Amino acid sequence: MHIYHDSRNETYRTPFGAAEVSTSVRIALSAPDAAGAVLHCWNETEGDSLIDMELREDGLYEAEVKMPPEGCTIWYYFIVKGNDGNTYLYGNAQDGLGGEGCQYEYDPKAFQITVYKPARVPQWYLDGAVYQIFPDRFAPDPESFGRDAKVLGKDPLPEAWYKKPFYKRDEEGKVTEWDFYGGTLKGIEAKLPYIQSLGITAIYLNPIFKAYSNHRYDTADYMNIDPRLGTNEDFTSLCKAAEKRGISIILDGVFSHTGSDSIYFDRYGRYGNGAWENEDSPYRSWYKFTPDKEPGYSCWWGTEDLPEVDETVPAYNDFICGEEGVVRHWLKAGARGFRLDVADELPDSFIKNIRKAVKAEGEDKLLIGEVWEDASNKISYGEARKFLFGEELDATMHYPFRNMVLDYINGNCGGGGFSRRMQNIRENYPREYFYSALNLIGSHDRERAMTALGADQDYWRARARLKLASALQYACPGVPCTYYGDEDCLQGWRDPENRAGYPWGREDKDMIYHYRLLGQVYSEHPALKGGEYIDAPGYFDDDIYAFLRKDENETILVIANRSPWATRHVSVDVSAGYALELLSAGEYRFENGHPELDVPPLTIYMLLLRDSAPELLKMERSAGVLCHVTSIPGSGSKGTIGKEARDFVDWIASAGFRLWQILPLNKAGREDTPYLSPAVFAGETSLIDRGELPDLYGTDDFRKENDYWLDDYIVYELSQEGNTKSASEIETEQYYFFSQWKRLKKYANDRGISIIGDIPFYVAPDGADIKAHPEAFQTGESASRAGVPPDYFSKTGQDWGNPLYDWKALKKDGYRWWLERLKACARLYDYIRLDHFRAFSAYYEIPSGGTAMDGSWIPGPGKELMDLFKAEGIKLIAEDLGELDPPVTDLLILSGLPGMDIWQFSEEKMRAMSPEKIRSRIFYSGTHDNDTLLGWCRETTESEKEAREKMDSVLKELYASGAPWVVVQLQDVLELGSEARMNVPGTAEGNWHWRAGAGTLTAEAAERFRKLAEDNDR
Repeated sequence: MHIYHDSRNETYRTPFGAAEVSTSVRIALSAPDAAGAVLHCWNETEGDSLIDMELREDGLYEAEVKMPPEGCTIWYYFIVKGNDGNTYLYGNAQDGLGGEGCQYEYDPKAFQITVYKPARVPQWYLDGAVYQIFPDRFAPDPESFGRDAKVLGKDPLPEAWYKKPFYKRDEEGKVTEWDFYGGTLKGIEAKLPYIQSLGITAIYLNPIFKAYSNHRYDTADYMNIDPRLGTNEDFTSLCKAAEKRGISIILDGVFSHTGSDSIYFDRYGRYGNGAWENEDSPYRSWYKFTPDKEPGYSCWWGTEDLPEVDETVPAYNDFICGEEGVVRHWLKAGARGFRLDVADELPDSFIKNIRKAVKAEGEDKLLIGEVWEDASNKISYGEARKFLFGEELDATMHYPFRNMVLDYINGNCGGGGFSRRMQNIRENYPREYFYSALNLIGSHDRERAMTALGADQDYWRARARLKLASALQYACPGVPCTYYGDEDCLQGWRDPENRAGYPWGREDKDMIYHYRLLGQVYSEHPALKGGEYIDAPGYFDDDIYAFLRKDENETILVIANRSPWATRHVSVDVSAGYALELLSAGEYRFENGHPELDVPPLTIYMLLLRDSAPELLKMERSAGVLCHVTSIPGSGSKGTIGKEARDFVDWIASAGFRLWQILPLNKAGREDTPYLSPAVFAGETSLIDRGELPDLYGTDDFRKENDYWLDDYIVYELSQEGNTKSASEIETEQYYFFSQWKRLKKYANDRGISIIGDIPFYVAPDGADIKAHPEAFQTGESASRAGVPPDYFSKTGQDWGNPLYDWKALKKDGYRWWLERLKACARLYDYIRLDHFRAFSAYYEIPSGGTAMDGSWIPGPGKELMDLFKAEGIKLIAEDLGELDPPVTDLLILSGLPGMDIWQFSEEKMRAMSPEKIRSRIFYSGTHDNDTLLGWCRETTESEKEAREKMDSVLKELYASGAPWVVVQLQDVLELGSEARMNVPGTAEGNWHWRAGAGTLTAEAAERFRKLAEDNDR
C-alpha cells in the first residue's frame, strides 16, 4: 500500500521544524488507497492522543495539531486503515533522521516536533567566532618568562613548555601529581592581538577558579582566580582589554560538583569549615553523604576528588544563582557568559535559575550548555531534558556536528549522509538554537582535531583534512569554535595529551593563516552566520558535500570534496553567471548560467554567486602623469597651486595626458611627508600662490562647507608652540588654499584633465584629528602602532608610528569620521586613490614596546565600510600593492575598485593578465615610493644606452597594453635617474623634496608622449 509523509516538505507539514507554543501545526499524509487515517501523537507531559485525519479534495489526509502552552517534544506517527481491511503503520525513516518516512509492521519510529517559547540569543554571540583556551597551556605571563629568558640566555620559553603532558599515577590509577605549564591570564591578555587576528570575537576559558588540579574542574574557591593563573584583578584586566578588541569572555561553570580539597568540602582540613568533618558547616547540606559506602559521599563518576552537590538545595542555589552569587559576581567582574559543564547532569530547575541569574545582568549575557547529543531530544537519568524550550540555555556545544564532520572527512559517511544529519538538526532545533550551536571539532575532552583526522598515519593528509574540516566549521550553520592550538596543527589523544602547551615560536604559519582567512571571510559575509541552510540541488558523488547559505543580500555555494586523491566534477542546478571563490579570490564565469566546475581533492569552495561580475569603475582609455604639486617647476622652493600649476596643466594637456595624479594635499607632517599629516582635513598652506590671493567674499560658504573640522583645526594650530597667527588668520589661510585649489581643479577639468588625489590611511600622532576625535583612535601609553611586516622594502618591517583606528568605536556612529573625510576629498579630486587599501581588510598592529617583527594582522572594517563608501557615489581606486591575501582581493573585486600594478615589480604578471583582469587594473611605470624607471633600468642593464633603450621599450609597452589607464611618473617623462627619486620607504630623511628643474617641461618631451597617446588610442 502506498503511504507517504515527508516532515521537511511543506505539502506534508507546516510550519517547518520546531513550533512555537500555542501555535498549530498542519500535518498531512498521502494514502490514496486508504479507508481512513489516524495521527498518533504524544508528549512527555500530556500523554497520547489519537486524531482522526480528514480527507481533503486533493486526496491528502490532514490534521491540525495544537501545540501545548509549555515547551515539550511532540512525537507522532500514522495509523492507516486500508481498503483491504488491514492496518498499516507509518513513521520516521529507519535512521530516525526525519524527512521521508517509511512503513513499519509494528512500533514505528516517530517523527519529532520540538515545541518552544521564543527566546532571543545574544547577537554578539550569533555573529561571532569562539576560541577555546585551556588556561594553563596557552600562554605564560610575558613578564615572568622575560625574566627567565635573561637567565636562560636563549629561548624566551623554557623547554618544559613544549613537553608532552603527563599524569603521575599510583597503582590504582589515581593522579598523584599534576603537571603545571605556567599559563596565566596575563599571558592570555598579552596574546589578545594574536587571537583577534584570527577573527575571534569570544574566548571560552576552561575553569580558572582556584583548584588543586591543572584542569580546575575540582573547584576549591568559586570566588577567586587560581593563584597560578593570576588574580581577580588580572581577570578584570583581561576582560577590559578583550572588550576593547571586541572580544567577549565566556567562563566554564562547574556546578555539578566541587573539589574535595575545597573551602566547601575540605576533606583534608586545609580551610577549617568544610562539610566533610563539620556537620554544622554552612556547606554541609550541599553534599550527599553515604556513611555506609566508600568513600562516604556521592562523587562525580566515582572520582573521589569530585564530591557531587545537590543542586536542588536552596543554600547551594542561592550561592550559585543569588544576587551575590557566583554567576552574577563574575558577570559583574567582566565575563559575558557561562558555559555549563555537564549540563545534562544538572536539574532543569537549576539551569532555569542559572539562566535567570545570567539574564539579570543583561539580556546580552550568554548561557551555553555542554550536551554531547541532539539537545532537542536528550534523555538523561530517565528524564527528557528541556534545554531548547526557551527557558534554559542560549546554545549547546555541538558535539553532533563534530561527529558529522569527522565521519564525512574520514570516509564513514558520504556527503549525502552529512547533509541528512544536518537537516535533522535543523528540523529538530528551534531556528535560534540551530544557529547558536557551538560548532567544535577539537576540545579539551576529545582527541585533537589533527589526531582525529589521522595525523598518526599520514600527517600531511591530516593537515589537508583539517583545512577542510575547519572551513566546514565556518561554512555550516552554528558558531565556529577553535580549540587553542588546532590552528597550529597540535596533536594529541584524549586527556592529558590534548592539552599540550601552545607552541609559541614554532608555529605552523601557513595553517594559522588559513584560520585567519576563515575568520575574515566569515566576518565579511553575513550569509555564513544567519543565512538559510539549503541543500544544493544536483546529483553528487559521495565525496561531495554541497549546500547553500543564503540571505536577502547574498548567496554562497559551499562545495567540499573529501576525496584525498580524486578531483570531482560538480554541476549545481542554481542560477548564476558569475562566482567569486572567497578563500582564493578566484573568479568564475558560467556560460550555461549555472555553476559547473572541478573541485580538487581535499578542497572546499565558498562561492559567492551573482548574476554577473561586480560593476567596475568606468575608465576611458587614458594616460596620466604622477607629479605632486611640490615637484612642479617654478621660482620658489616648491611648486604652488597658482599660475605655476596652471602652466603645468597646459603642458600635460599638450603631452596627451588626461589624468594628473598628485600626492595628498593635506597638511604635511615631519620631514614634509604628506603621508603623516597632523591635520588630514586641512590643506597644506605652503602650496598657496601668494601672488594671486582670492578675495574674501566666499568665507561664509567656506566655513559652512567645512564646519566638521575647521574649528578643531584652528584650536590645534593655536596650541602649537611657535604659532604667531590668530584664529582668523588660520581660517583665512585655509580659505585661500581651498579657493585656489578649486580654481585650479576647474582649470584642469576644462582642459580635459581629471585629477587623481590621494587619501593617506593613517594620521600623525598628537595631531588635530586625534585631539578632536580621540574616540576614533587607539591612544595611551600602551597603545599599539601602525606599520607593515618585513617585505620587499624592508627586511625587518616598517614601524610608521601612526596611531591605529578604534574601528569598534567608529562603527557606533556609522564611521562618520571616515565618511566626512572621504567627502572632503571628493570636493578636491575627481578620483580618490585609497592609500594602503589592504588595511581596510586587515591592518598591521605593532604592540607597545615591540618592533615591526612582533606585529599581527588585525581584521579591519572591510566590506561594511566599502559599502558605505560606494553609497556616496565617489570614484575610488585602490593602492593594492604588495603581497595581498584573498580577503583583500575579495574586497577589491566586490567593491568594483580598480587596483594598481607597477612595472618594476610586476612585469611578467602584467604581461600575462587576462582581458577580464586587465580591465580592472591601472598600470604604472613607477610611483613616489620606488625608483624612477631609468634608475631601475640602470640596475638591470650593463650600459647607459641599454638602460635608456629599455626605458623607452617599457613606456611603449605600457602605452600599448590593454590597461584602461597608464600612469607614468614625471621623472620618467623627463628621463631622470635615481637622483630624482621622491621617497625611499624606511628612511626618515631626504625625501619628498624633488622638484623638476626650470625649463625641463619641453615641447619635445610633450610631443613624444602625445604621439605615444595618439598611437595607442589614449
